[in-house]
Amino acid sequence: MLKRIAAFIIIAFIGGSALSKGTAESGEEKPVTRYVNCDFGYVVQVPHKLIGRVPAYSSHGFRIDLPDGKSIIEIYNAFNMSESTSFSDIVRYELELRAEGKANWRIINRRVGQTKGLESTEITATYASKTEAWKAEALIVYRPTRTDDLGNIVYVLELSSPAALYDNALEKFNETVGGFQLTDLPRGPCSNH
Repeated sequence: MLKRIAAFIIIAFIGGSALSKGTAESGEEKPVTRYVNCDFGYVVQVPHKLIGRVPAYSSHGFRIDLPDGKSIIEIYNAFNMSESTSFSDIVRYELELRAEGKANWRIINRRVGQTKGLESTEITATYASKTEAWKAEALIVYRPTRTDDLGNIVYVLELSSPAALYDNALEKFNETVGGFQLTDLPRGPCSNH
């Protein structure tokens, strides 16, 4: 019990996004300027003058609506669902998810590297809605875990923006990526539920 109280105090002190019981029961989103996810081992500092929105009942990330009213940055996490631990297979699976429901999806740039010491791939893609051209930027980061009770984790930071607004939105996306930090797994009894 003492450990749970200490974990709650730590989350409250660093501005975590763990949802209070009242927020979760109300079904409301919680605004945050710093998102902390103890279950999946990461923290994201929201860019200055922006607000993140954490959906009620979620421990799988959050979104940032950009001031242009159309562009959105989504940060989410999941256990690896690709049925493979090969990074190229994981990226292929995640990119198929990104392309779902997007007309004329086309990857125009792909960069393989490392993010925070983990394998990562960043792509730039174009697609179309009924009324305008869009661009997407997605950073996929793979975190293999070394414990039997945790699955391998995939983090995705993704920007969707009308092509005409993309350059300004990309600046905020890059700030968000810069504010992405890993924490220990597991980090204790704290939870985002």
